[in-house]
Amino acid sequence: MRALVLLLLCWSCALGCSVPVFRYALERWAPSPYELWIFHQGPLGAAETRLAAEIEALVRSGSVQANVLVEWADVTGALSPRAAQAWDGQKPLSMPHATLRFAGHGAATGVAFAGAATLEVVRSLLISPARQRVVDHLLGGDSAVWLFIESGDEAADSAALARLSATLTAAEQELKLPDPSADDSGDATLAPSETPLRISFPIVRIARTTAAEAGFIGLLSATFQPQPKPGQPFTVMVSGQGRAIAQLAGDEIDPNYITAWCGFVAGACSCEVKAELPGSDLLLCADWSRLSDGRRVQEPEVPNLAALPTDIAAPVPTPTQPSIPAG
Repeated sequence: MRALVLLLLCWSCALGCSVPVFRYALERWAPSPYELWIFHQGPLGAAETRLAAEIEALVRSGSVQANVLVEWADVTGALSPRAAQAWDGQKPLSMPHATLRFAGHGAATGVAFAGAATLEVVRSLLISPARQRVVDHLLGGDSAVWLFIESGDEAADSAALARLSATLTAAEQELKLPDPSADDSGDATLAPSETPLRISFPIVRIARTTAAEAGFIGLLSATFQPQPKPGQPFTVMVSGQGRAIAQLAGDEIDPNYITAWCGFVAGACSCEVKAELPGSDLLLCADWSRLSDGRRVQEPEVPNLAALPTDIAAPVPTPTQPSIPAG
């Protein structure tokens, strides 16, 4: 029996429009911030002050900023409730110590990473070549990026990658964008543009042995439960502004599952709150305020309920589970 349960492929909602899910998510749902806590003992020394400046430079590069809040906390003093929550259960081998907590409004919660707070470690958590390729694809208008993380077993990797590639090629040819209709009940429309929307699903392949991607692979593995086994290849579909929507591992890299998820992101959007989108936001450095093809979703400005405190946000409807055709 497959371990992964696909959620929200039949998006239960009252509204619908002709804007596809992937484009609405790209232009309307900003990624929620991670929390990176740097714990130290006593006043910051020269080395820690320099580290703080270096981390700040990593987080913000010009107008591009990673979706992460960096907080420093002295464990020898009184901790704030948020700091105490992040510090709870930590067993640092050295100081300063880093604890990265997942972004809100996603399936992944709690600690995403814990370990030594060095510049190399933080850089690995924030920046990597594969992540930049993901950002470039999404800003370029691709529907979703499929990350393929190799297991190291050449036969297993080749077979799984062949299934993924063939299925995505078929999906690009067979799926159609929602047709504009006078019956649309949603308020969102696409601004005019000479560049048409396109359905495309590029693959970004990552070897587990790639040192520059170690932090990214670790975060991808921890974003979904159960985590993929070390001996299995796995794939993660990323859409919108870096939302990791689905993970398939081993035998789950199956044409029926892949096609169903592609159909979901290419289908009509409900124009509802971000909290209804499955998965979790990835930690990325990107300027999501623009699109390379100049398109913009036009709609009345309304509060993003997913960004409000949970005690006042509107309840999210329970999605129905899809029926996946037998393989």
